[in-house]
Amino acid sequence: MRSGFSERMAEACPAELLDSVRSRLDAELGQLIRKRKPAVRVHGGHTVVDVPLVFERALRTGRVAFDAEGRVSGFFVLVPEAAP
Repeated sequence: MRSGFSERMAEACPAELLDSVRSRLDAELGQLIRKRKPAVRVHGGHTVVDVPLVFERALRTGRVAFDAEGRVSGFFVLVPEAAP
């Protein structure tokens, strides 16, 4: 997954951090059951994709931002208050 990251994103998000976030999400929300239809928009020179995520115990929105070269420049799991 990290091979698609921008240089800045790869530096800020080592594999250990991704593993930690995944473990925390599993513990807090349960397993990811499915992803729903994504919404795509352009914002500030980035393509932003919001993906509704259905976990065992909660709904969240995954947000991925892509730079002009199509590399991942941001990745977030939003809490409901921050979701669009």
